[in-house]
Amino acid sequence: MSKRTIVGTLFSSGLIISCVAAFGVGLPAPASARDAAGTLEGNLQDQINSLSEEFNRPAERDALRSFYAGRQYRFVWVDEAGPTRAARSVISELERADDWGLDKSGLKLKSVNVRPTQGRWTAAEAAAVEFEISAAILKYARHARGGRIAEPARTLSSYLDRRPIMPDPAGILAQFTASAEPDGVLRSFHPRHEQFHKLQAIYAKLRAQKKSAEAAGLVPEKGPVLLPGQRHSEIPALRRRLAVAAESDDLELYDDTLEEAVRKFQEAESLAADGIVGLKTRKALNASVEDKLQSILANMEQWRWMPDDLGKTHLFVNLPAFTIKLVQDGAVTFEERVIVGKSKTQTPVFSRNLTSVVLKPTWQLPESIKVEKLIDAQRRGSSIEDEGYLIKKGEKAIDSWKVDWSKADLTAYTFFQPSGEGNALGKVKF
Repeated sequence: MSKRTIVGTLFSSGLIISCVAAFGVGLPAPASARDAAGTLEGNLQDQINSLSEEFNRPAERDALRSFYAGRQYRFVWVDEAGPTRAARSVISELERADDWGLDKSGLKLKSVNVRPTQGRWTAAEAAAVEFEISAAILKYARHARGGRIAEPARTLSSYLDRRPIMPDPAGILAQFTASAEPDGVLRSFHPRHEQFHKLQAIYAKLRAQKKSAEAAGLVPEKGPVLLPGQRHSEIPALRRRLAVAAESDDLELYDDTLEEAVRKFQEAESLAADGIVGLKTRKALNASVEDKLQSILANMEQWRWMPDDLGKTHLFVNLPAFTIKLVQDGAVTFEERVIVGKSKTQTPVFSRNLTSVVLKPTWQLPESIKVEKLIDAQRRGSSIEDEGYLIKKGEKAIDSWKVDWSKADLTAYTFFQPSGEGNALGKVKF
């Protein structure tokens, strides 16, 4: 996934003081924590100031410099004993990034795992850890808000008319220094929409299922039909695949408990829930969970690009379900089916403020459809008017039979379908 940038500002000394109280850190380290390489603050200042263009996030680089300069380079995440309680909380949450659909491997803290010199970190080593944790926090927040694909319309598809709204880097750091629960702050950068959290729960569940399925081994995709009450050498593998214990010592018996598990699996896979393990069920048992994970991951990423607040009253179009819902104060008050595009003429995906509602709308044909409608009418030996469409040139109605369309400039003519039962836009246009 491509990566883009975000911006930052400064914050007040009063906030810095309160954050020291929240974490219980930030005061100058005692002399025992200093060494010949210099002070903790001095090493951190050198590291922050030496950030070059190689740190290719100018806004984050500037935010780090301003943040630590504003607190005289006092540490947030490290004290003389090592990582603080707050740091351990953040590190633990970074380790769970994969459960949120992020890439944990890109958030690894290499310096934290370095064995301290002579039993304790030097000032240089401590400064490296301090910087690395703050930089990882900024990266996590950026990715949680959709920054891995900053321009979906350009990078993925022109049908995606969205651009993630990135959080302010300096504001991010300020939130951590003002909270006693930094792991919660880290999670707060994910979308708060109910739909996102439902996807996240399914994603985490499927990841766990994938691990257990890989550990248990798969039921062979080809084999005999397995029936409830039957004994077969493949039944133990089926038990392991579905994580079902046997009712007795006879592990090869297809018992009632296993049948119930098979039926639930079939139902979840949109198969006939008959408890019979045939070809389709065998194939589903062997299907890779990875495809489902990637599909959910893509949908989670789209939610990261959504506005934080959809408004108390909003319209929500679900393209795969062909539905539009009117949501008021969190409750669906109206639902109707909608027409969506095809793979070559996709429905644009966007979020905008609603400006008007048109009842019994007319449909003005786009340029790409004008030629298609003209050719279809000619093939049938009829006029485009016979097909239910009207033509205007400016404000003047035009008879299609009086135009030489082989020479005409189609862009000078307006083709439209009057309102009515057969209108392509239906009864209401938003």
